Amino acid sequence: MLLINFISIENTVKATSNILVPTLKRNIIVAKFGGDYSTIQEALDSANDSALNPVVIRIMPGTYYEVLRIYKGRYISLVGVDKRTCIIRNDSGDYYKAPLKFPRLKTWGS
Repeated sequence: MLLINFISIENTVKATSNILVPTLKRNIIVAKFGGDYSTIQEALDSANDSALNPVVIRIMPGTYYEVLRIYKGRYISLVGVDKRTCIIRNDSGDYYKAPLKFPRLKTWGS
């Protein structure tokens, strides 16, 4: 996050204002060999993301046997380089459940 000060002079009155400018997205590479992390969950856990500093997790080819826990309020994009070669599988043995877990959200009337 960058803080930029703007100074304007109008009719000999000096006014300053601070504007928060988002920085570029941070990229994290997940790969079986040679990436920043070897599992997607490690990358998720280490991502220091915010609204002004979103994170892109780039997933290299491979089969990742893990259950991912992504919580509310994250500013993360998971991007696989190829949909045929980037595979996330549920390693719990229960293949009727999706490999991504999101917290239960309150719905109207519940």
